[in-house]
Amino acid sequence: MAKKVTFDNIKIDKYMSEKALRISEMIRRGTKTIYDPEYHPELLIALFCEGYDIEAFSFAAEINQLTFFRWVKRHEEFKEAYSYAREYAKLWWMNRARMKLEDREFNTTLWSMIMRNRFGFTEHRNIKIKGLKNARTSKQLMDCIKNAIDKGKITGSEINYLTAFAGIDFKISEMKDFEKVLDDLLEAKNANR
Repeated sequence: MAKKVTFDNIKIDKYMSEKALRISEMIRRGTKTIYDPEYHPELLIALFCEGYDIEAFSFAAEINQLTFFRWVKRHEEFKEAYSYAREYAKLWWMNRARMKLEDREFNTTLWSMIMRNRFGFTEHRNIKIKGLKNARTSKQLMDCIKNAIDKGKITGSEINYLTAFAGIDFKISEMKDFEKVLDDLLEAKNANR
């Protein structure tokens, strides 16, 4: 027989403890939440409009994430609602930052992590430098970077990153040349035996 869990020693509000017990009962009985096209897309958008995410929706709808993504695949209106909901959640988080820009208490690091992890924001942009893909030597690579610098196409941090990359590429190239010389010397030594 299943042991009844109490939440007296854990700080969980009454709503949360009731929800947890209801979900646990569903799991024990093997019952599942039935998708409702009138309710679930609206619930999804409403939660995301407040900045919440899949976990909050899953908890509110009493489903797990596997079911969530199954619904996204199977129900076109839910898939579309999810697409809109993500945009609305992103807007909610962007508005929080805009409203709090001058607030010294605003945790920009946490905000940045949320934006990167949840919405794919990046602190770095894709760098497109003319000729870089076709550069075959370290000199050609450095020429491409120098040209981009001269034209003001890349930022200071991008310059640092690219020149460090070019320096590594140069060292690797130098090592390959050195290995070739060693191989040639060993081959000559073995041929003279």
